[in-house]
Amino acid sequence: MQLIYETTYEDFLEFARISSKTSPVIAKIRRRIAALIAVVVLLPRLGSLLAGDYRMFFYGLLIAAALVGVIYFGGRVLEPYTARFFYSAKTVKASLGRRTLQVTDGGIREQHADGESVTYWKSIDRVVDAEQMALIYFSPIQAFIIPKNHVIEGNVETFLAEVQRRREQAAT
Repeated sequence: MQLIYETTYEDFLEFARISSKTSPVIAKIRRRIAALIAVVVLLPRLGSLLAGDYRMFFYGLLIAAALVGVIYFGGRVLEPYTARFFYSAKTVKASLGRRTLQVTDGGIREQHADGESVTYWKSIDRVVDAEQMALIYFSPIQAFIIPKNHVIEGNVETFLAEVQRRREQAAT
């Protein structure tokens, strides 16, 4: 079973957008930054709260909320710009074009213009089936990017079902 498709620069931008929403690593980083902001901004103002000066504590609370909002929502506003910066590198340009993914007994075999590689089933972290593309993660932040509208040969849903089945089988 195999899929043949082409990847474009826009597919990498879409991957960045989807990953920022679905990545457990990014969610963990955002939670830690929010907690750090809360500690750094609110802890010094805790003394004023205990002393009865509620105004200073609530100013700190507003500052902390604003900073957390910038991290959570501002990051989403800046995503296209940061993605363009990261994905303008030569390594991404080498990843564009025709690709073939093939399900084998050992894992997923990827063939492209620069060569081929095999990702073992135990290395497959998770499978995300988004509206415009499918992602097969083999690390917390790396994935096979399969744009559904650029598939030349094969069925994406059938391919993902087989990948998921074999991934679960390898995990047991």
